[in-house]
Amino acid sequence: MSKTTNKFSSEVRARAVRLVLDNEAQHLSRWQAVMSIAAKIGCTPQTLNDWVKKAEVDSGRRAGIPAEMAEKMKALKNPIRREFHLFLLLSGHRPDAIKRARVEHVDFRTRILHVPKPKGGEAKAFDIPLSRAMVLCLIRGLRIGRVMYPAQSREWLFPAESESSHITERKEKRHDLPKWGNDLRQTYRTVAQAAGIPELAVHLLMNHSIPGVNAGDITRNKLLSDHLRLQQEAISRRILEAAVTSPNGSNAGQSHWCAIPSRRIVADLTEASRAAN
Repeated sequence: MSKTTNKFSSEVRARAVRLVLDNEAQHLSRWQAVMSIAAKIGCTPQTLNDWVKKAEVDSGRRAGIPAEMAEKMKALKNPIRREFHLFLLLSGHRPDAIKRARVEHVDFRTRILHVPKPKGGEAKAFDIPLSRAMVLCLIRGLRIGRVMYPAQSREWLFPAESESSHITERKEKRHDLPKWGNDLRQTYRTVAQAAGIPELAVHLLMNHSIPGVNAGDITRNKLLSDHLRLQQEAISRRILEAAVTSPNGSNAGQSHWCAIPSRRIVADLTEASRAAN
């Protein structure tokens, strides 16, 4: 937590957020309201803006991943499952397709994950543009997998001790994780719409069929264009906006688990393994 945030109690933060929301209409923009209130309580406008966005997500007024859910995801005992659920949320895709994703299907140079056999068979194969957060998620999963499941991780992005050698069970107990599987897919869509992503782009990113448009009209180049990847980046940022703000209101930044370097997680796993032995 920063020294600046230490100065403000939860009551002061909550009051500042209420002042912004209650007085927003009296200003030309929310940012002007934020700057006005921030000057009165002695924090930076960006800090107050982060508090407001977090409060809106946690209350359901703003699409995103509530901090409580992010903490529950972080608390999952198996870090591979944690990355699996995060990737489902960041991609908006069906669990069955993602749990069968192979190492050979990801191209980090072009930032693409190829899905060769989705629902509908090989004829429906498609590519998922990867945001930076999605790339970090996959890298963490790969490196964690090499420690936890050395043999299985040679082939699968989300390895496990199962007959298939990859994650097979997508569910968690609801008290451990309130949303999983297709719940996360719906959250992705809601966030994309709230972020103002064009409906066509949302359909393409989620591999939905598009009424009135022939499959041949949408080329692979269109799917892999920088424009569509920028839309993916915007969705990822919006999803993680609240997750990187800690419950006490401070911006956790790089210390938050969604942004922790994989080498640190691997080091912790290795140390825990040595301690257990």
